[in-house]
Amino acid sequence: MPVRAPRPCANAVRGCAALVELGYCSVCKAAGWGARDASEYESHRASPSARGYDRRWQRASKAQLVREPLCRDCAAVRLVVAATQTDHIVPLAQGGRKYDAANLQSLCASCHSRKTRAENAGE
Repeated sequence: MPVRAPRPCANAVRGCAALVELGYCSVCKAAGWGARDASEYESHRASPSARGYDRRWQRASKAQLVREPLCRDCAAVRLVVAATQTDHIVPLAQGGRKYDAANLQSLCASCHSRKTRAENAGE
């Protein structure tokens, strides 16, 4: 049976340099990093409506995906990928308007995650 190539511990962003087959190294697991699972995360996460994704947002998002069914970033590099998420071009935290169609774009999950990571990193 093939063996996975070693990869950095899932805690590498916090400075762990260990190489593991998958997930966290034994030191990070002992510290409790691997103990949290998705259900625990979801139980502490605020509901979509509490985070501001109410019915009005759901309608605006659905309308955007109908207007622009393909991922805008993928289309820019000549890939045809279905959009699954609506993104604010100018983030709300930077003064972007939440329901303004001119401030919305359709993205696939991968491109939306990449854009959000870049915004959170201050790029």
